[in-house]
Amino acid sequence: MRYLSTRGGTLPAARPATVGVRVGWLAGDLRLLVGSVAGSPPPRPQVGRTIRSIGSDYVGHRARIEGFDLRDPRPMLGAVGFAARLLVRPQRGS
Repeated sequence: MRYLSTRGGTLPAARPATVGVRVGWLAGDLRLLVGSVAGSPPPRPQVGRTIRSIGSDYVGHRARIEGFDLRDPRPMLGAVGFAARLLVRPQRGS
């Protein structure tokens, strides 16, 4: 899009925003969950409360997963893998 603009082209009209849609960042939520399981600096989030909160967003409020596309699931799978690696091998010195 930026290329079109700089070359003097016209940009397509933006679609109107959808009102009432929740978007969740699954990778960030998983990192929060890893922090509550593997140990994070105090105040440490409670595991059960964290799981309920994340589940409520995605199941109860039907939040869409930011960045997830069925045609290319690799970025989301990479983010989930990153969180899983943190759980298996916690970072030292943090």
